[in-house]
Amino acid sequence: MENDTTLRERPIALVAAMNDELRHALDRMDRHTSERVGPWTLHHGSLAGKAIVAVVTGIGMVNAAAAVTALLTREDPRAVLNFGCAGAHREDIHPGDVIIGSGAVAHLSLTILPTGEERYVGFRYQVDDQTVLSDVIEADSHLLEIAHAASQNWRPDRWPWSTTDRDQGEVHVGVVASADCWTQDPVRIGGLHDLHASLCEDMEAAAIAQVCAMFKVPMIAIKDISNNELHVASSQGVDFPSLEAVSSEVGARAFALAQRIIEHL
Repeated sequence: MENDTTLRERPIALVAAMNDELRHALDRMDRHTSERVGPWTLHHGSLAGKAIVAVVTGIGMVNAAAAVTALLTREDPRAVLNFGCAGAHREDIHPGDVIIGSGAVAHLSLTILPTGEERYVGFRYQVDDQTVLSDVIEADSHLLEIAHAASQNWRPDRWPWSTTDRDQGEVHVGVVASADCWTQDPVRIGGLHDLHASLCEDMEAAAIAQVCAMFKVPMIAIKDISNNELHVASSQGVDFPSLEAVSSEVGARAFALAQRIIEHL
């Protein structure tokens, strides 16, 4: 039994976009309680003897930014770990692989030039009355170092629907690209990778990274690959390509690494 001082510490925040992702953490949290804060539910508990606060933001950049702003204002966590699923940006990255996010880019932050060409303009935000302009928001260096250590001698479980002959998944380190957009066109995916050196894309990490940078809270994104549109296009849902067929697996491997990071903190 963990002592009472555990839950009085500044917590580590676990942030996921979907219930299917966060449930992997909630199933393992001790002393799990919850409270409503506006439209969000904050889950309190502990993992590996560390105080945890966790939230499902909802899909998308605005949802992610709003939820994390509310969490940071109320809880003052000592670190934010954003985990969940993402789509690959390289052919050699397969479903079930895990990406340690070395940084995040908001890839639809663009100027459309008179020629029709697109120019990436990156992030623009205020900290201490100073304007910050940045192409990429880097992961916190200490968290990135811990993530490297936590991933040593560890590999993700094999993806149940894997078409490769690998016994386990692989861990990659690189940039996460984010936008309210699901890119399926291989040419566009290749262009994003060429411009940003991105390994994957999601719809939240860059927004969470920007909010954390504004609040000066250490943050890192850990993503597991649910789809690679360079291999096969995901099936179409009503509004987006669908992850329903793999919902039982999304976030599982990213959380497994996030849990190892928590143990090292």
